[in-house]
Amino acid sequence: MRYRKTAIVALVLMLQACGMSSTKALDDNKIVKESTAVSSGSNDRATSKPPIGQSNLSPDRAKEVKVDTQINAALPQSCATEEYKSFFEQFVRGKDNPGNDIRYIYTSPYVQVRDYQDPSKLLEVMSRKNDEFSIDLRDYKWVQLVPSQVDNSPYTRLKIDIQKVNEKTFRVDYIKAQYRYAGTDKDLEETLVKTYGEPNAYIFEHRNGCWNLTQKLQSQPSLRSQIDSSEASVAAILTKQMAYADLRSALLKNNWLPTSNPNCKNNVGGKAPICGEIPELEVCSGDGYCLMSFTNQANSSKLTITTYGDYRDWNITGRESRLQVTQWQFGKL
Repeated sequence: MRYRKTAIVALVLMLQACGMSSTKALDDNKIVKESTAVSSGSNDRATSKPPIGQSNLSPDRAKEVKVDTQINAALPQSCATEEYKSFFEQFVRGKDNPGNDIRYIYTSPYVQVRDYQDPSKLLEVMSRKNDEFSIDLRDYKWVQLVPSQVDNSPYTRLKIDIQKVNEKTFRVDYIKAQYRYAGTDKDLEETLVKTYGEPNAYIFEHRNGCWNLTQKLQSQPSLRSQIDSSEASVAAILTKQMAYADLRSALLKNNWLPTSNPNCKNNVGGKAPICGEIPELEVCSGDGYCLMSFTNQANSSKLTITTYGDYRDWNITGRESRLQVTQWQFGKL
């Protein structure tokens, strides 16, 4: 009897020992797994890159990311090949109704600039971020946002010709123009008086489901047989977005004189003092563009300059760079 009790007690003790050993083994295994998981998670956090926020991107890259997102959205109805004229009007306006930047989205990342007379001749390749597109709409009229050189208008009118080259290409030719108006506001009629300047064109191609600006055809100015040294020295420093004050200083040093405009006071909204400071100021638009004019009597040359910015900053220390040169043209008196 004692032997049986002793055997039972021994058996119970053995089972308890086994249970404890088994439980410990399970717990150890669980700890190993948890440790492995934690270690793996730590490695994942250490090696994976956190998402990049818009605030960490450069302005140009942030715009590219936004464009990529908008491209993946539904294509505008005007992307259809037969809607090329409607697309061009929307492209000129810049944005669609939801506010998408249509002009930037549907401009090729790199636009080829070719010779207007000989399109096989590549002049340069331009990044779309420079946005050199120069056609706008004002009051349902095609214009450039620079004061007119032939009348007292704040904008330069354009004559536009939109032609479909083939199913996948259309071309927009444009040239500066002067129009005559007759009638009242409701029944206003306009007649083309003349075109002037050099013709240029834009080429759009149908790619990835929509029209894209891919080329600009640019007229090359005819070369004169003789170039005056004073004109050449000025042309050598002329760059877009240079401070107007710097250009003005260079012009005066090279015997270019401001062309005084008696209508300056009326053309700049009655701000008389500025007409005395920079008498070359001819006219300003309501969008920040102004037209300046200089002459060189020695060789009967004329230089017209378009600026952008507040003209009152032109000679204020620390702010003079705000008035910038955007376009220029040499001519004869």
